[in-house]
Amino acid sequence: MKFTHSTGDKEYETILTAEEAARFTVANIFGTWAPDAICAQQTTTATISDDKHTLTWDATTRASRIYLVSINGETPFITQDTSLTIDGEITSATVRVANARGGFGPAATAGNASSIDAVNAEAANAGKLYNLAGMRVSENYKGIVIQNGVKTVKR
Repeated sequence: MKFTHSTGDKEYETILTAEEAARFTVANIFGTWAPDAICAQQTTTATISDDKHTLTWDATTRASRIYLVSINGETPFITQDTSLTIDGEITSATVRVANARGGFGPAATAGNASSIDAVNAEAANAGKLYNLAGMRVSENYKGIVIQNGVKTVKR
């Protein structure tokens, strides 16, 4: 789309070429100030302890650490700590990290401290068996094994 100046002596093109558009980068516009880094969403990982009473999460590298924590679906609260212990059992929890401008990133859903994601009670008949440490075990092995990429129980 083109516009003509009121004097009629100049036409203006309103669509940038790919080369012109490529010049509009954060660095070219803001110089050494990096608003994209300051406003970037922050994330963490959270874990519920084996006794189900403590929630811990990874600290961010920012000097001012602010976290929005919700335990068992209760109203979230803000803290600068990186762990929380309660009297009751923690059945679910989320942690969100604030960026430098106070915007909270995506919720990290806490998992149990165990490295086991799921257990399938029906073991497949084919494939090599590995224990949870990744070592190969015999077919007579009893317990939780990894077979064909799936965690199963051998009885």
